[in-house]
Amino acid sequence: MAGVTAALTVFGIVVALVAVAIYFVGIPKEWKQAAEEKMAENMGESYAKDQLKEQLSKLPEADQQKAEGISSGINKLTGGDLKNPLGRVD
Repeated sequence: MAGVTAALTVFGIVVALVAVAIYFVGIPKEWKQAAEEKMAENMGESYAKDQLKEQLSKLPEADQQKAEGISSGINKLTGGDLKNPLGRVD
């Protein structure tokens, strides 16, 4: 039991030291940039999907089936843009 307590105490101290180091030094620029890019990618995809669903819901029922085929074509065309909303070149 004492071994488990000691291990948890050491783990807690390591976590606290890392938190203090990040607080005083800051998050590395690469980590921050990667997190921002991931967030922008997710937001761009969600926004485009929501806009498309909103527009489709405004159509009459008969036209919605035709629009589903069109929307899949549009998704294929704009898919590259949605996967790279920041215009980043790898």
